[in-house]
Amino acid sequence: MDKEHQIIANAIQPENKRVLVVRDVEGDRTDAGLHLTDETRQKFDSGVIVSVADDCTKPYKYGQRIGFQKWAGVNTMIRCDDKKDRECVVLMEKDVTMVIQGDTRVYAGQKVAR
Repeated sequence: MDKEHQIIANAIQPENKRVLVVRDVEGDRTDAGLHLTDETRQKFDSGVIVSVADDCTKPYKYGQRIGFQKWAGVNTMIRCDDKKDRECVVLMEKDVTMVIQGDTRVYAGQKVAR
């Protein structure tokens, strides 16, 4: 994965059967070119695993894209080297609902292939 994910993985180590996920971020513009404000952006219910607790019973690993329940986990913001905050979620392994293959995006209960 990229340097940003490595920084986050080194900063936080989840415990008690939890995984640390960097939430997928929607771009600033729609496919039609319209600008999206922070209020109109939809949060993805997916992200990339950057750290896994040592006692996890499921074979999750660094770099896997997963889907999870919308209100699951504990949201946290982590500041990286570029001074931008990244939204992360600490999830219990039971809150992971799917492993996402390829470049599929998950929006509030529906999937959209890209």
